[in-house]
Amino acid sequence: MFLTRIVGYSKKIYFKIRYLIYRSEYILKRTLSISILILITISGYGQEILSSHTSGFYDSSISITLSSNTAHTIRYSQDGSLPTVECPIYLEPVLLAENNAPEAKLSQIRTNPASSPEEYRWSAPDSEILRSHVIKAALFDGDKQVSDVYHFEYFIGDIFQEISLPIMSMYIDSSDFFSYDSGIYVPGADYDQDSLIWQPGNYFNRGDDWERIVSLRYYDEKKEVLYQKAEAEIHGGASRVMPCKSIRLSAKKSLGTEYFDHHFFNDKSYTLHKRLILRNSGQDWHQTLFLDALMHNLLSHEDIEYQSSTACLLFINGEYWGIHNLRERYDKHYFYNYHDLDKSDIDYLVVEMAYNDEEGSSEDYQSMINMILDPQLSDNEKYEKINVAVDLDNFIVHHISKVYGGGTDWAGNNTRIWRSHDSNSKWRWVANDYDDAFMVVDKDSYDHATKDDGMFWPNPEWSTRLFRFLMTVDSFQNRYRDTLEHMLATTFSQENIDHTIDSLAMVIRSEMPRQINRWNHPANTQEWEENIVALKAFAGKRKDFVLQNFNQYFPEKYLAPAHSKVYPNPASDFINIELDESYIGKVSYTIYDHIGKKVQSGTIEAEQVNFVPLAFAEYGVFSIQLDNTADQENILFTRM
Repeated sequence: MFLTRIVGYSKKIYFKIRYLIYRSEYILKRTLSISILILITISGYGQEILSSHTSGFYDSSISITLSSNTAHTIRYSQDGSLPTVECPIYLEPVLLAENNAPEAKLSQIRTNPASSPEEYRWSAPDSEILRSHVIKAALFDGDKQVSDVYHFEYFIGDIFQEISLPIMSMYIDSSDFFSYDSGIYVPGADYDQDSLIWQPGNYFNRGDDWERIVSLRYYDEKKEVLYQKAEAEIHGGASRVMPCKSIRLSAKKSLGTEYFDHHFFNDKSYTLHKRLILRNSGQDWHQTLFLDALMHNLLSHEDIEYQSSTACLLFINGEYWGIHNLRERYDKHYFYNYHDLDKSDIDYLVVEMAYNDEEGSSEDYQSMINMILDPQLSDNEKYEKINVAVDLDNFIVHHISKVYGGGTDWAGNNTRIWRSHDSNSKWRWVANDYDDAFMVVDKDSYDHATKDDGMFWPNPEWSTRLFRFLMTVDSFQNRYRDTLEHMLATTFSQENIDHTIDSLAMVIRSEMPRQINRWNHPANTQEWEENIVALKAFAGKRKDFVLQNFNQYFPEKYLAPAHSKVYPNPASDFINIELDESYIGKVSYTIYDHIGKKVQSGTIEAEQVNFVPLAFAEYGVFSIQLDNTADQENILFTRM
């Protein structure tokens, strides 16, 4: 155990050093690029436009002066359009005030069909929406544009001082997003050409032809921390039909900046990201706006990869676009960041009613799944092969998260599985897509997870085969049961869920009136608050349904009691541990809090009552794990 920890610490130190070297190289390259740009400008070859005021937040009116290091004409727009030869020539300072921002035109464009279900059908804003002042300027030599487009943005007035969330501001060619033929954000021609298929639209198209170049500014604590070009495309599956779409952003070396360089996520140390997602919260978009992020937050202390999340506001060409969840994306760059693995070092499968090879190959995984049906192998032989190939503890955590969530769109869909090519690596699952969780409190998820005759969607036979086989193995079933009881008492305890919901809701609560005015979903702030109360009510009842269903399908394992005793319960400053007679000699124990964090450990003696002072300050529900050579016991107790 000691050696294992030393090896683990050494790997973490190695990864950290490699990351620091990698980041230093990136900063050096970027510094050199900037230096070269400055030299080009000084030498007269660079053409640029400067503003008298930096982009950002201002309490009151300002007059903007534009200038250039050339004799070329400056033409500019203030309505979000790209500057053309038809735009006015800059001749005098431009006055920007709180009440003279251009009319919001993009927010009047329908972004899903009028035939969409009313619960998420697009409608125009009820009243005026927030607008920043965006000036787009370019240099012209006669009728010819001879420079890039420069973007300057100003948030003017006290109302912007009220905003506490970070802001991602996106500057686009409006036709790229909203034109009938090629706009990626609208139903457009694709819908009109084939409106009999469920919710078609331009936004369902994928591939190079449906990627768009945008410019981005990111403001954190009202300071500009990022300004660069990026590639944008619509992200997600069925959630593309929501009026507000998820947008995937990719940093590209060919666009001038290879990474998004900022500490976007407080719970992660990495600051260099190749891809980010401005996520609309999926099918939960019109309900709470943080449901998927809630489950990822709950699982952040478990043995599973998860996506960090930061709530932010999106502005498009200066128009308020509402609350989005800025998220990491699972891809080759994610695994490089957190596991120091190149794409050639991993197999990464995206399961969407088939095994899709995102990176590497699914061949070994599919062979393992098919091996379960092999009549030539005994169950013991099959289990040994699976135990070598699969990280069973990680699989259990992922499976329980889906069971507890009570969603429907799994196990044949929305599943991500990966491994490295290291000889000791095992298949692992990542937390993914919980937009339909926390909705059906009495959902029989074990019926869903054990079907051997499921439909093509969402749980065909091959997608439940691994779990069904593993639960025929007594040792695995015990392992699953113990983890289930532990997670229900800690990760999915009412206290932990309530605390996590409150923390996520608090971040966006003050922004909800503007969000609702912009999109008319949910109907009002009261409905939003009721949706949050419903999440807590779900947590209050879901545990009993999960245990009841588990007992129904696996009764002999669920009813197996713990044989050791922990008392008094509730406890105050100490507990007594009385071990079952099967224990011999010294026995180790570990106490975990409600989020699965270890708070105390030690050893006790068999064949006696052990007095154990509680050496931690927390109160609440705890789980004590007793390690025996034969098995483990987990016993819950409360400290008051």
